[in-house]
Amino acid sequence: MSKTRRTPAKAAQILGAVMAFLLALCVFATVLLGTADRVLTDRALHVGIATAPEVLAAERSYIDDVTDRLAEKYGFAKETVSGALDDAALTAYAGEVVDWWMGMLGEEPSMTAPAVELDELETALTEDPGLQAEVAAARLTKTVREKIIPELETAMTKAVLPVQSKVLAMGVAKVLKAVDVPRLVSLLHTWWPAAGAAAVLLALLIALLMGGHHRWLWLAGSGILAGGLLTAGAGACVLAIRLTEQITELSPRMGLQVSLLLKELGTPWWLAAAGCAVLGTVMIALHQRRRAEGQTA
Repeated sequence: MSKTRRTPAKAAQILGAVMAFLLALCVFATVLLGTADRVLTDRALHVGIATAPEVLAAERSYIDDVTDRLAEKYGFAKETVSGALDDAALTAYAGEVVDWWMGMLGEEPSMTAPAVELDELETALTEDPGLQAEVAAARLTKTVREKIIPELETAMTKAVLPVQSKVLAMGVAKVLKAVDVPRLVSLLHTWWPAAGAAAVLLALLIALLMGGHHRWLWLAGSGILAGGLLTAGAGACVLAIRLTEQITELSPRMGLQVSLLLKELGTPWWLAAAGCAVLGTVMIALHQRRRAEGQTA
């Protein structure tokens, strides 16, 4: 008789432990898939990073270096260029670049990066007194159009898009051949809320399985705590591989944007990890308290 009574309780505990393990995976999957979905679809996130003050300052510094070299060679005033290639122009072009590379992940990707339009700057340079003094009138328009403007267009493109557009397009094209990215993005919209719902459902099932006994707090709490620790562990691994430093060695401006991206993603990531850890710990503490009260009663 005693064995018969213990068997269901033991089976329930084993099943509850399995559910707690699945709960931990669901918690981690919710955070991971939600973050991936944000990276692939949140335009505001990427535009905000591409137009951050420190990013614009780095882009401005790169363009100024090119401008200084060209101004020394051709004699035009640096202000002629800086007045046209200001932060507003960089911000507008950055938005176009973000739309372009995010559009490459869509149904009809374009592999050609947006062109830099400097028609107004071309006119301003043609009218620059210093340039007019250095270059003969007969060659002025041709010099501006064929020698100065192309270098400034290239400088602006490289400043806003540190990776060569052709290289980026080739890389994306290979990814698109291997993975149905549009479908993956569509599935992510469903997967991460489903993982969150599954986590809640598993916690409720554990409570039902334990018949309302306070042991469900220990099992569900352990699962939530483990999910938080998994999330924290994954975040620690990203920090450990020093991704930002490695990219900065290849391209300082890209390293800066990656650093800002990780900060933007890191805040909700670490809050989710901490929240799960605290909630799980509180549930386990409640279980221990009720267990102690039951023993003293």
